[in-house]
Amino acid sequence: MIIILLGPPGSGKGTQANFIQSKLSIPHLSTGDILRQSVKNETNLGSKVKDIMAKGKLVSDDLVLDVIKERVSQSDCDQGFILDGYPRNIAQAESLSDSYGNSLFTAYENWEGKNDSDPEAFNTFIDEFDATWKKDT
Repeated sequence: MIIILLGPPGSGKGTQANFIQSKLSIPHLSTGDILRQSVKNETNLGSKVKDIMAKGKLVSDDLVLDVIKERVSQSDCDQGFILDGYPRNIAQAESLSDSYGNSLFTAYENWEGKNDSDPEAFNTFIDEFDATWKKDT
C-alpha cells in the first residue's frame, strides 16, 4: 500500500502520517528527510543531490523520484509506505504513477476544523479507509 498525504505546509500531513504509521506499521517517508539521508549515507544519488543542494538549487523531479525509489527499495517498505511532501506537482504525480502503476493509491483527508491530534478520530478514519481499500483491491 502506498499512501500519499497532500496538503499545504502546516496542514497536518506529518501528524497524520505519524498516526497512520503507528496504525499500519509502514514507514513515513518525508521527501526532505529522504534527500538528507541519501546525502548523509553518501549514496551515488546522494552525492548528486549534495552538489545541487550546496549550490542552493532545487533538486530535479527526476532525481527526487530516483532518490525515493532508492529509499522504497529497502525492506521496511515491502508492505507499503507513506509519502509526505511528494508529489508536489502534476509531473511528479505522473512520474510516480508511471513508476508504481496500479499499486499507487492516493488518499487525502481534509482535517480542517478537526482535532488532528485526536488518535481515536484518526483510528476510526484509518479503519474505514483500510476496509474500503481492501474491498476495492
